[in-house]
Amino acid sequence: MYVVIAGGGVLGSSLARRLVEGRHDVVVIERADVAVGAMPVDADNLAFALLARNFEVPRIMARMRNPRYETAYKLAGVTRCINISGLFVDHLALEIEQPKVRQVATFGGGKATIVVVTVPEGSPADGKTVQAVAQEKGFPEECVIAGIYRKGEEQFIFPRGGAEMRAGDEVFLVADANQVSRAADFILRARG
Repeated sequence: MYVVIAGGGVLGSSLARRLVEGRHDVVVIERADVAVGAMPVDADNLAFALLARNFEVPRIMARMRNPRYETAYKLAGVTRCINISGLFVDHLALEIEQPKVRQVATFGGGKATIVVVTVPEGSPADGKTVQAVAQEKGFPEECVIAGIYRKGEEQFIFPRGGAEMRAGDEVFLVADANQVSRAADFILRARG
């Protein structure tokens, strides 16, 4: 049997020794710097968080399925909630709406995302500077052009206003999911 014992005091260590002698696999948890509740049910993760807080674990992270429980997680001592379903929904929506956009990362609890878009021939961004693209009417003000990878030259550019985008460049965009989608629409559309 696989047994987890929380607490390595006199009772915990004696029980662990006895179980090991009986050929059981035993893990004793006395102290931890980070505890992660990754079970599929919110109630289980909340109970885990309370137990971890009782053992004075400084950082407690938990998978949160239902955002309505966010306050309960905070009260249970969770320092970081990860809303997996929310992140997954945003990712799926982006994949469905923007198949030519590759999501690289999300952060801020899913409030912001980094995506990569390849500038096609005939794009309104082709041949324009970052500053000019950012000022275009169809490009969202809340989106940041964070990087340009020029494949042919194997060069990564950390763009300032005067950096130019070219067809074939991979452009890294940072914003919330809606703004990233709008920015990708702008870069991917053909000049008309």
